[in-house]
Order: sequence, then C-alpha cells, then structure tokens
Amino acid sequence: MRPRRQVRWILCAVAVWIVSWGSAWRVVVDLNDPYPDGWYLTDAPPPRPLIDERHEVQDELDPAEGPLMALPMELPPGYGLPEEYSATSEYHARGFAGEFILGKDERALARHAHIPPATNGTGIRTGMESWWSDPGSVSLCVEYADGGESWCPALPGRDLVRTVGSVRVVIEIGADAPPGTREAWQPIKFTTDLDEVSWLH
Repeated sequence: MRPRRQVRWILCAVAVWIVSWGSAWRVVVDLNDPYPDGWYLTDAPPPRPLIDERHEVQDELDPAEGPLMALPMELPPGYGLPEEYSATSEYHARGFAGEFILGKDERALARHAHIPPATNGTGIRTGMESWWSDPGSVSLCVEYADGGESWCPALPGRDLVRTVGSVRVVIEIGADAPPGTREAWQPIKFTTDLDEVSWLH
C-alpha cells in the first residue's frame, strides 16, 4: 500500500474511533443526566416529584451514616415541600467534584434540604423556577452539635440556629429574602423523628 493511501486509512480509522467514543460518552452522560433531553435549552424542565412520604424521605437519608436529619415539624405558611435532600461527605470535603449523592460506604458530615415557597398553594414549581433562583427559599444545613469542625456556617442576624438533640440546624436565609422570611421561620420547631413531621404521610 502506498504511504499516502496508508496515512489516509489511518486518519479515517482514527476519525471513526473518535466519533464512536464520543457517541458512547454521550450515551453515558445522557443515561446519568437527571434532566435529559436538553431541557436546559428551554424554559420548562421536567417537574421533580414531590416527596411527602415518610418512607421515601427515609430512603433518601439512609444510604450513609452521619448526623440525623432534622426537619421542621410544620412548614411556615406559604412554603412548599423540600425539593431535594443531599449531604456533604468526606469525599467532597477533600475537594473532589461530584454529585451530592452518598454511597453506602460514605459518611455524611452534614445533611441539607432546600425548601421553596409554594407555587399557587401547591408546592409545584414550573418553568425555570428553582430554589437557587427564588429569594424566598431557605436552605437547611444539619451537622453534629458537638463536632470538631463546622460544616454549617451561620451568618449572625440573618440565619437561624437550632439545637435538636445531637444535631445543630442552620436555617440559611438568603440576603435577598423577602421581608418577614426570618420571622416566619423563627417559631418553627424541628425534630429528628420523622413521625413528628406533620407534612409527611
């Protein structure tokens, strides 16, 4: 085979390999993408299922050991259900990027939940609405109360702090939260016993 033709075949083979590898990579990404079909290019992401069953919340919290999750016994008027539960693990604390989803062999250093305002009284959000873009949302951060390091910093005068048994709860309120947000959460009691959470079934 002539050298020029041989080079041409090699280049074609490399091109096919790159295309094939790229397609396989995209399939892997798509299969693991929680928001498939490129919704981020539109104004309507698929709705997240609302979790209001005790056993479902327990399943979300069970995979890893760590501090118990504390939740509000009642939600303030105008607030919907938490949209997601997550955790900070030792893996993330070491600076590795990744999903906030714990494996069974990991230990949680802190647990989190994000609670948005209800939409039309239903708690269901549409379009590009999300907890990170809504100034009325609050974030919960829960860690051991007697831990050596703090994974849940609190801003004095803005965030609220509770101690529930062995855990410390920080109710993080955004700087652009509407007036009255802090006051709405001030009287809310927290518990680590899911049976005491009135909005779970």
